[in-house]
Amino acid sequence: DLGPIRDTPETLVLLRQALDEAAAVAEAACPDLPKEAAQEQWEILHKMMPRDAHASMLDDINRGKPLELNYLSGDVVRIGALHGVPTPLHSLVTAALLPYADGFPA
Repeated sequence: DLGPIRDTPETLVLLRQALDEAAAVAEAACPDLPKEAAQEQWEILHKMMPRDAHASMLDDINRGKPLELNYLSGDVVRIGALHGVPTPLHSLVTAALLPYADGFPA
């Protein structure tokens, strides 16, 4: 859940890094994107979303369902590569979740 991630300084930094990576990719792919978009999303994540909010992929993992990994962090990585934007954190997340991409590993 989001609450413990926000409460732990180390994971809060990772959350911000993930947002910043995605924002850098978005800015490269969509130059007309408002510059304040990332900060607005940070404010929502950091202050407005409920403590028990979590990624839908967590529900998918818990249910053994396929993940939307290729359309979330996977797209950040792919689009980043197309635009020369490094995405080390999203690359790590994508690689770590690949064993679960099609549901529970056999």
